Amino acid sequence: MPFKGLQYFEVVARHGSFKLAAEESHVTPPAISQQIKILEDYFGFELFRRSPQKVHLSEQGAVLLRGVQSSFDLLNHTIDQLVDSNRHIRVRTTSSFYSMWLLPIVVEYENTYLNADVRVSAGIENHTFTSNHDIEIIYSPVPFDNVDGSLFMIPERLIPVCSPAYRQLKEPSLHSLGQHRLILNSPEGYDWHKWAEAQELCPDTIQHLTNHGIKMISDASAIEAAMSGMGIGLANISYVRSHIESGRLVQACEAPVFELGYHYGKKISHNNTTELNRFSEFLASKACA
Repeated sequence: MPFKGLQYFEVVARHGSFKLAAEESHVTPPAISQQIKILEDYFGFELFRRSPQKVHLSEQGAVLLRGVQSSFDLLNHTIDQLVDSNRHIRVRTTSSFYSMWLLPIVVEYENTYLNADVRVSAGIENHTFTSNHDIEIIYSPVPFDNVDGSLFMIPERLIPVCSPAYRQLKEPSLHSLGQHRLILNSPEGYDWHKWAEAQELCPDTIQHLTNHGIKMISDASAIEAAMSGMGIGLANISYVRSHIESGRLVQACEAPVFELGYHYGKKISHNNTTELNRFSEFLASKACA
């Protein structure tokens, strides 16, 4: 396959001129013409229709151009990924986990290691590890098999929380939840149902409360609603520890801490292994703190 000819072909097609293509490629117009002739002989058809003012793609040339440009784009994207993978660490997680737990840790890490560059892609829940990031941090309600030792775990331990003013005014207790407005981090109220089951509360009461509760779209928004005094939220201790220490939130009522699930981190990429190991160990140390 005459790859140099394909490169010159794309440049000629883009400019519609052998002369301009030669200037961009830093060669002479005859050199461009020679490579195009080699390419046409190889394929067995004309790639351009020549005219005194401009060259135009033939029908077959137009088809070939789309394939060549698509291939060049893919190649350039692959090269960019390979180069970038050695410059920064790419992390994927959920938006709530990033804003409520991971963000200050990334800042601390980059302040500790001044040449570090951690880039986080935060979105919706994703329960499947993918290969386009260096590290994935995802949530699972069940333990993962960690045979190869590549996982580190951050348990999700839940407590009911509310604003200090709400607790002082309403005086909630474990068995008076039926009189309060619950704040849900999802329309279904899955966390509340599992928590209530562990506390041996009446399922019908919790079902009624979740049906009429304040339905938020994430942990972060539910915690904000609780801090605003809108009701009682169920929060991961790791997410609200700083808010409790600052007095913006309090535990709404006495109840055992409930372990609902786990956030797992897994190294996906084998690029930049030393940096990935260091960042993974840093995260694992914070998870155990």
